[in-house]
Amino acid sequence: MTKKSTAVAIPEGYSREDLIKLSGNIVSGSDEYLSGLIINKEVEDRDGKDVPVPSFYVTYPEVGRVYSERKETIEIRPFVKAMRYEKWLEQEKKAQCTAIFFSWGEEIIDELGGTDKLNKPNDDKVKCKHLIYCTVSFKGTTAEGKEVDVKDFPTLLRVGGASFGNVMDLFDELGDDRILMQHPLIVDTYKSGPAYNFKLFWKDLTEELPITAADWDTLQNFRKEIDFFNKGITNKFKLAQKGSPAPEATDDEGEYEYIEGEDD
Repeated sequence: MTKKSTAVAIPEGYSREDLIKLSGNIVSGSDEYLSGLIINKEVEDRDGKDVPVPSFYVTYPEVGRVYSERKETIEIRPFVKAMRYEKWLEQEKKAQCTAIFFSWGEEIIDELGGTDKLNKPNDDKVKCKHLIYCTVSFKGTTAEGKEVDVKDFPTLLRVGGASFGNVMDLFDELGDDRILMQHPLIVDTYKSGPAYNFKLFWKDLTEELPITAADWDTLQNFRKEIDFFNKGITNKFKLAQKGSPAPEATDDEGEYEYIEGEDD
């Protein structure tokens, strides 16, 4: 495979290796709303309006959910890849989480005050998720039929369950010497039994996208989002170890980004 090299404007004070590490591309031994990139599995939205199945949607500012065409693949540009263990609590309609981490060798703290990945004996509700912080572009519509041009929209793709191995293989193929944001991904769906799952593949690893100042800002904002999330987990971890209940987070203490339900 021949790689077409593209010059990268490395920000002052950083090296190419720094950019690789910031993207979470490591091989191991926010107070702002961040929309998820979700597979739509329902034929109607919450208001009973028809929506395409399967399709993808994001929650767009001042618009609401914007859906892609039915069975349409979409393109994303990944900036950071990471992982997190989650346990979905059906009654509370929320997830308990560990801190976000980048490699298997890291110690992983959780909001319950432990380092055991929220795990209990025979607890199959604890799942590891790939977190792909990315931008997405597609021409979509709302449930009301309004056309929306989604362009370079920051979003979070959470992938687990049956698709977890696909993403592991994907990043093994990428290797650890590339800058993640230079390589777009194509996102598709496939059906396994009654469930729709993500399927991802590289658009073209022989070419590298140029990196602009705006791309650098996007990468930094994603890292700030992760730091903000982990600060909230760390606060709850410390309180739980002391046996104190965790208070509601304030704007400067860190809190979770939006998690919309159990997706697999």
